[in-house]
Amino acid sequence: MPIAVALLLPAVQSARHAAREAQEMNQLKQLGLAFLNYCDTHKRFPANIYDTEGKPLLSWRVQLLPYLGGQTLYDQFHLD
Repeated sequence: MPIAVALLLPAVQSARHAAREAQEMNQLKQLGLAFLNYCDTHKRFPANIYDTEGKPLLSWRVQLLPYLGGQTLYDQFHLD
């Protein structure tokens, strides 16, 4: 039995690595699509949100939330 486990372990680790890699690629694809959809809607790339004195309030990532399925979270941010 220990020999079988030792033989299967590299295959299991390889499968986990491949699954993790596929998940990361999918997340990058979703982020790219969110950028493109934002640009189509607003005719510009997302930028940081600043107050009237030039102090940064929120990151550009907040503006992508609605395009990544995070509309509920986006609605909780005060953009002013």
